[in-house]
Amino acid sequence: MGSPAATLPVVGARYSRVVPTPSLPPRGTSTARSLPAVAAETGAVALGVAALGRLIMGPLRGFPAEDAVNVALQSHRTPARDRVTWALSTYSDTVPTIVVATALGGWRWWRGGDLRAAARPLAVIALETAVFMSAAAVVGRPRPEVIRMDRPAPTSSFPSGHTGATTALHLTIADIIAENGSRPAQFAAGAVRLAMPPLVGWSRLYRGMHHPSDVAVGLLLGVWSHRTVRRVLGAESTR
Repeated sequence: MGSPAATLPVVGARYSRVVPTPSLPPRGTSTARSLPAVAAETGAVALGVAALGRLIMGPLRGFPAEDAVNVALQSHRTPARDRVTWALSTYSDTVPTIVVATALGGWRWWRGGDLRAAARPLAVIALETAVFMSAAAVVGRPRPEVIRMDRPAPTSSFPSGHTGATTALHLTIADIIAENGSRPAQFAAGAVRLAMPPLVGWSRLYRGMHHPSDVAVGLLLGVWSHRTVRRVLGAESTR
């Protein structure tokens, strides 16, 4: 049971009465109640992603129609594009992503002491990774048959974990930037939301690490991870 409701006096012309005001639940109660639902939703999303991957590998026979995209990108490689995509792909690797998320969470904690806000950067990465690893283990899709410019991770090509994690993290970063409320901050937040996920996805395609459908599903997975964590932990609240 919650704490006793507070009361406020209401004074009329000839009498006064007491009107109860609703008490708020203890902080964190709604989050705790949401965890089973989030776990169930995560399992359902992982099953859906895995089923889509098996559809590609089974009835669609690997979806060879999209291979032309990887071949075309390989034929248009240039030294300048190689350098740009190397920077984007390296930035979205596992270690840099965890470092950025940890540093951002630590800064949020130091700035305002809000544990929920501090947890969000790592939470979006953890949620995306849980679905990605579960689905990749079931799908087992090989990498595109082009010259790969990076050393591939020992996971399935489907879905793109780099794209998913980058999307989830940078949508969260954009939320933090938008807290400022100024017009330049809103513009910068929009740029981060719209630029970083597709740029990293393009770099992974360009460097021969993923098929287009891998990147597309990774991007959607990142959006879902961000929205789910935002719904459970709430929007950033400190400034």
